[in-house]
Amino acid sequence: MNRKIIDDVYNAIAKFNSNEGLDSIPQSDILYKNFMTVLGIDKPLMLHAVDMLKKSHKIFIIEISKEDTERDIEKIDCYVVADLEILRRLRVYFENALLDLYDKQFHKKMGLGQVIKEIFPKLSMLNNTQLGLIANQAIMLGEYYKMMEKDFFEYSEKWKEDKLSKLVLAAGKDAETSQKSGDIGKNTPGKETSIDAADAKRAIDTGTFKDFSNDLGKYSIDKILNIYGANFFFRVYLRKYEFDYLKEIIEKGLIIKKGDLELLKNMIQKIKSNIDIDPKLGDYSTQISSLERVMKRGLYSGMH
Repeated sequence: MNRKIIDDVYNAIAKFNSNEGLDSIPQSDILYKNFMTVLGIDKPLMLHAVDMLKKSHKIFIIEISKEDTERDIEKIDCYVVADLEILRRLRVYFENALLDLYDKQFHKKMGLGQVIKEIFPKLSMLNNTQLGLIANQAIMLGEYYKMMEKDFFEYSEKWKEDKLSKLVLAAGKDAETSQKSGDIGKNTPGKETSIDAADAKRAIDTGTFKDFSNDLGKYSIDKILNIYGANFFFRVYLRKYEFDYLKEIIEKGLIIKKGDLELLKNMIQKIKSNIDIDPKLGDYSTQISSLERVMKRGLYSGMH
């Protein structure tokens, strides 16, 4: 794992946290889109960096929305740096936001402790609601603040830096060992899927992919498709297991041509037929099914 990528992810989180407002704690989906557009960092790589930052106590992760496959709701985390002053400021802001929202919704003026006592047992029912999102953040910011005060040594800059350096070193050794044993990319973030693996690799490793990455932040999806073609576009994202992203842009109506949807449908079928070859695909069965549902809706609704 490249240390610069880890630092870039940390700095992006810290930049969000320096703002004031409900968007001062970046959500996983928003942070990923930011990195994909600006730096070309894919989701598995970003999540790997986030995991290392968490293990080194440089950030905290708050789950604000649980996955609900029946309602097609994805799990969403948000991130805050492990800094007492930042935690204190954000905790105060979100606690006040929680009290204001509770008062508006239920017309009750109550203290923070009373509101939390009232809401906490109902958090699962409040999943993916504004009240649930703000309550989760307010509660966990308070808990993490107490944790930092209690175990201050493990959140000192020296402890965090030493731990992160060890994790980066260990990751480098693991990668070297995998390369020597011929298992490059096995069960690691960013590994290509089994769909025409050699062809996909050739596409990604050419200069075309560099141009593609640079153009993502400049042009609309429609223009990107016109420049590079749907086949190349789909291969890039399928290789990186970006089923959720493809589902999202179809839902937004950014891919509407029947031919493009049919092409993607055939690619997904090929992926599913190769699931024994690429066991990691099993981890994405829910996302693949969700993408298929969206594609079917698009095809059956008479898109042209």
